[in-house]
Amino acid sequence: MSVIWQLKMKWLIYITLFSYCGLWSQKTIDLRYEPLDSLYPKAVEFWRMDSDSVYPYGDELLRRARLSGIPSRYIHAYHILSLITLGKESQNFTDSLYQLAKSTKDAKYVATALFLKGRNAYDAGQYKSSLDEYLKCNELLRHDVDSVRLENLVRDNIGLIRILVGDNDGAVKIYRDLLRYYGERDNSGQKYLWALFSLAVAHHQNGDFSVSQQLVHKGLGLLEGTENGPIPYFLSVYGANHYGMGDYQTAIANLHKANTSFKKQEDAMRQAIAHYYLGSAHHALGNTDSTLYHMQRVDAIYEKDPKSLYPLTRGAWEYLLGTVRENGDTEAELRYISKLLAIDSIISGNFRYVNLNLTQKYDMPRLVSERNALVNRYRSRNRHYLMGLAILSIVLLTFFIFRKRRSKDPVAKISAENNGTGNKVRQSSKMTISPHKLSTIADGLADLEGERFHLELGITVKKTARLLGVGEKQLSIYLNRHVGMTFTQYVNGLRVEHFRNRLRSDSDFVKTYTLDAMAQECGFKNNKSLSKVCKRRLGKTSSELVRESRNPLF
Repeated sequence: MSVIWQLKMKWLIYITLFSYCGLWSQKTIDLRYEPLDSLYPKAVEFWRMDSDSVYPYGDELLRRARLSGIPSRYIHAYHILSLITLGKESQNFTDSLYQLAKSTKDAKYVATALFLKGRNAYDAGQYKSSLDEYLKCNELLRHDVDSVRLENLVRDNIGLIRILVGDNDGAVKIYRDLLRYYGERDNSGQKYLWALFSLAVAHHQNGDFSVSQQLVHKGLGLLEGTENGPIPYFLSVYGANHYGMGDYQTAIANLHKANTSFKKQEDAMRQAIAHYYLGSAHHALGNTDSTLYHMQRVDAIYEKDPKSLYPLTRGAWEYLLGTVRENGDTEAELRYISKLLAIDSIISGNFRYVNLNLTQKYDMPRLVSERNALVNRYRSRNRHYLMGLAILSIVLLTFFIFRKRRSKDPVAKISAENNGTGNKVRQSSKMTISPHKLSTIADGLADLEGERFHLELGITVKKTARLLGVGEKQLSIYLNRHVGMTFTQYVNGLRVEHFRNRLRSDSDFVKTYTLDAMAQECGFKNNKSLSKVCKRRLGKTSSELVRESRNPLF
C-alpha cells in the first residue's frame, strides 16, 4: 500500500511541476503582449509592493523601447531598471536616465534621476556626493516639479545624511517638518515612526538627551505590542541617552538588546555604534577588559565593512591607540595611527560638518608627526638589528666551524661523553591561556559566527585572530583544546551547517543556483571543496544533499 501511495505522490509532484512550468512560460510569453499603456504603471506598482514580479517588466520595457526608438519609452525602461538593479549596473541605468531626461527637458525624470544618483552614492558610502545630488533634486522639486511624495522622500534622505555628517541642527529642522506632515496623515505609520527616530537621534547628537528621550518614549509607546518596526533602533537611542545622562548600567542593558537585533539584520553601522557606546559605558564603570573588547569589535566591523564608519566611533581607535601605547606595543601603535589617518581622510572627504561636533584627541597633523617619528624609530632599530644580525652570523659561523673541527678529535669526543654533555634533553613549555582570554575568544567567536565571518572566501586563522584581538597561537590552542578542532575544521563545519540551512529554508537557493554558486555562497572556492567536506562530515556529497532537497520524497 505504501509503495502505491509513494508512486501516486511522485506523479502528483510531476504533474504539479509541469503545470507550474507551463504557467510560468505562458506568463512570460503573455507579457510580450501586455498593452503598452499598462506596462510601465504596472511595473511601478509592483516595485512599490516590493514584488519580484517587477523584474520581467524592466527587460520588456527596454525591448519595446529598442523596437520603437521613442525617448519616452527609453526613459520608462531606464527608470524601472535603475530601481531594480544594484551597484554599477544601477548607476549606468541612472546616468542614462539622467542624460536622456535632461536632453528631452523632462524635469520630472531629471528629478527622479537625481534622487536615484543620490541613493546610489549613499549605498556606496559616498555621503557628501549623495547629499549634493539630493540637494539638487530638492531644488528642482521646489521650483519645477510638483511631487509631494518624492519631495518628502528626498527631504527625509537629506535629513538622514545631515545626521551622518554631523549637521544636527539642519536635521532637526527637516524632521520636525516631516513629523508634522506625516502626523497629520498617519501618526502610527512607518514613515512617521522613522521620522520620530531620526529626530531623536539628531537631538541626542546635539546633547539634548531629555528631548531625545521624550521622543524615544513616544516611539516605543506607539510600537507597544508589536514585533515589527524600528524597536531596536529606538532602544539603541534610549541606551545612548542613558549613557549621556550617566546611567551606565541601563545604557548597557538596552544597547545589548538593540545590538542583538542589529546582528540579525546585519546592520554593520548600527552594530559599530552600539559597540562604541557599550565600550564607553564600560570604560566609565572602570571595566577595562569589556571596554577593550567592544572597541576591538568596532575595529573588526570596520575591517569587514568599511561603510560602517560613523564619525562618532572614531573614539574607538583613539582608545585602542592609547591602550597599545600604555603597553609599549610600538608595532600596534603604528598600525592604529595609520588606521586613524586613513579614517580621518574618509571623514574629512565624506562628513563635511563633522569638525563642528567631533572633539579629536589625536588630530591629523599630530598623528602624521607621530607616525613619521615611529617610522624613523623603526628604521633606526632596523639598522641596529641588521648590525646585530651580521655580528651574530659571524659568531655562529665561527662556532660551527670550531665544533666541526672538534668533532673530528676523538679525545674531545670521549671527554664530552664522560661529562654528559651529549645527553641533554630539550624541555618544551606548554602554553596556557588565562580564563579571561578564554572568555574573550569564546564571546568573540560567537559574535563573528553571528556576523557569518566564515562565509568570507579565504578567511584565515591569522585574520580571525586579529578580528578577535588575540594571538594566532592562542586562537589555535583554544580551538584544539576546547572545541576539539583545527581552525580549518571549525570554519568548514560552520560553512557546511550554513549550506544545510540554506537547502532547508531557501527555495531559490535550491532551485536556481548551480553547485559552484552554492559553494561560493557558503564560503568554499568551488563545489569540489564543498563536496569533499560534506562527504567527510555528513557521509554524502553536496550534489546528493541538493538532490534530496529538490526531491524530498526520494
